[in-house]
Amino acid sequence: MAAPRLTTGLAIALATLLAATGSAAADSGSLAARDVYARFDSGRVMLGNAVVERDWSRSALRTTALIDKRRGGRRWSTDSRDFLLDVGGATIGSEDFRVASVGLERPPRGGIRITMRLAGSGAAAGLTALRTAEAYPGVAGFRMQTILMSATPLVLSKAALDLAGVGGAITPVLRSFRAGTDWREPGWPGPPLWVGYRQAGDVRQDVTGSPGKPVEANAEWLDARASGRSLFMAMERNDLPSSRAAYDGATASLRVDYTKDVIDLGPLEEEAHFENPSSGGGRARALQPGQPFALEPTFTGFAVGDGDLEWQWHKYLAAHRVVPYDHTVAWNSDKVDQNQRSTGSKDDMDIQAVEQIAPIARRLGVETFVLDDGWASRDGDWQPDSPQYPEPRWDGSPTSKFRPRYPDATFAAVRRAIAPMRLGLWMSPLEFNPSSATYKAHPQWACQPISNGLVAANLADPDGNTVSSSNEAGIGAWSNWAYPHIESRIRDAMRYFKFDFMVWLDCAGQNDLYSQHDAFVAMLDRLRRDHPDVVLQTDETNDYRLFPFESTLRGPTWFQNGYPDV
Repeated sequence: MAAPRLTTGLAIALATLLAATGSAAADSGSLAARDVYARFDSGRVMLGNAVVERDWSRSALRTTALIDKRRGGRRWSTDSRDFLLDVGGATIGSEDFRVASVGLERPPRGGIRITMRLAGSGAAAGLTALRTAEAYPGVAGFRMQTILMSATPLVLSKAALDLAGVGGAITPVLRSFRAGTDWREPGWPGPPLWVGYRQAGDVRQDVTGSPGKPVEANAEWLDARASGRSLFMAMERNDLPSSRAAYDGATASLRVDYTKDVIDLGPLEEEAHFENPSSGGGRARALQPGQPFALEPTFTGFAVGDGDLEWQWHKYLAAHRVVPYDHTVAWNSDKVDQNQRSTGSKDDMDIQAVEQIAPIARRLGVETFVLDDGWASRDGDWQPDSPQYPEPRWDGSPTSKFRPRYPDATFAAVRRAIAPMRLGLWMSPLEFNPSSATYKAHPQWACQPISNGLVAANLADPDGNTVSSSNEAGIGAWSNWAYPHIESRIRDAMRYFKFDFMVWLDCAGQNDLYSQHDAFVAMLDRLRRDHPDVVLQTDETNDYRLFPFESTLRGPTWFQNGYPDV
């Protein structure tokens, strides 16, 4: 059977845009939006607002000026590269591209977006790219992104997403943000088995360098501090080892180094961690001819005085990047679990528990009533545990602990019991139970070869008593081939979802961990685009899911360090 293919409008839209911004475009232009302005001519491109400005050269793309205008002004960078690529062992700089054309537009949420179509030559021959820059009213910073297109197959091992020539008189601070809320605390020593960086400590770690001295680390954020001011950079990427920040003594940069990634162990990262400690080998990304390849966006901002950094970052996120969602007061059934209706990770919620708890939740002001792990009879099918879709362990007797939890397959009774609260559902979208009808009908959708072992372990301990409590729900892992089915099940019940247990895996002949991650994020974006009233929450219990800035841009995050005994 042919593998199901994911189809989105991204590739078509980008390809169309690349074709549309050709040599026939105007060679000069300008645009204004409140205090934001953009101008370009045959030699220069400029974007700014009342507080900041960034300029580029066109013949060989470089940032010619990066300026904070406030309190006497500071020119943070002059004649600096804009981005870097390591392709097949060769370093390609932004100066290997010329700006063939420029497009100006106003994004829906305000400001101005500049789209520079780049044509490569020399070391970059055969490459084209889009370099986009956005500025917003009153925000001291710029959102930047590069999208590559190659005429031939290429291997990308590293990239610098944005650079600033800040000089030698700054103090660099490289900051990493980690998930792992089940175990991370200030004194956590790191996993007992590890190769590379132990990943010890709390959910935030700072590496502080010295003026003029090179420093590099796993990080998603960089501050360059000088005399009460700072330039800061943040990447919209999760906390994989490949997320890096660096200062070489003169230039600050946010980088992606795919060679650092080895494997994502998901919930097992507490016990073991592996990354590549060397500077060679490791992973890479493949650029396919004619297929757009989007590097992660960054934000380069400026701060003056205490609190301004956080304020500028907040203004950018809240007004222009975070997808608006309903800020509801939610209650989650996670801790309603004495194994009265379950044996492992599933909770004990059923219609009787809903009817008992709902009045209390209403009095507390709860607006969304979330059923956690336990509502589905079998993960992979994701149907309500009901007479129509019974739990496979139910023997048909009315006294069995595995009897149907809910009287109908549409949650009609639950919705009546919780009204006017709305219903939310927990979901482990990338896992399945081997007893599910979907897995039995489409075993080729499972991630191979790892699911062979996971399914065997699941079948050996279906109740979750010995191998893992999660066996009760299901620990089989899907490949990208299952995404159309996963998306269809989510769309059938769109209201409020809490997504859990995402692990990015290499599936032989199906996908690598990067494409599995990218496909999941693309699915979230399609769902939010088509259903803007729906809330999609990410559980950050384990490292490397979508934390910090991929999840926070798309909805609320589930991030806990402990809970009261109940």
